[in-house]
Amino acid sequence: MTIEEASQLVIQAGAMGKNGDIFVLDMGEQIKITQLAEDMIRLSGMTVKNQENPDGDIEIIYTGLRPGEKLYEELFIGNKVSRTDHDQIMRTDENFVSLPDLEKDLADLTKAIESYNFDLIISIMGKRIDGFNHDQQIIDNLFFH
Repeated sequence: MTIEEASQLVIQAGAMGKNGDIFVLDMGEQIKITQLAEDMIRLSGMTVKNQENPDGDIEIIYTGLRPGEKLYEELFIGNKVSRTDHDQIMRTDENFVSLPDLEKDLADLTKAIESYNFDLIISIMGKRIDGFNHDQQIIDNLFFH
């Protein structure tokens, strides 16, 4: 999808939105990051260094996932998605949090962060985010015990 097409899709979603609607836009086919990197190397006038071309300019190195990284990005939190009149625009039905409840949660979250209370942080996140699943060990390279 071109930038112009994406911009038009955003404008169309904005025109159909009301009452705080949240939209998910279908931007077309997924692009593999490897293909994107190779294309950028070639468009820069250089070549990819790999087994087929050991004299290439730039080598792409696969380092694997770091803690907290993921292979796929979720476009919305819940499973409540409905179609709109536009084929490429979907509406999500996310839970609404009132401003007073949100302000209280943010204040509690701020206190938990300031005191490094990871259990409370996870509890607050789990309370407000549908489908939140903290199933990994906490890894914080900046926090030393």
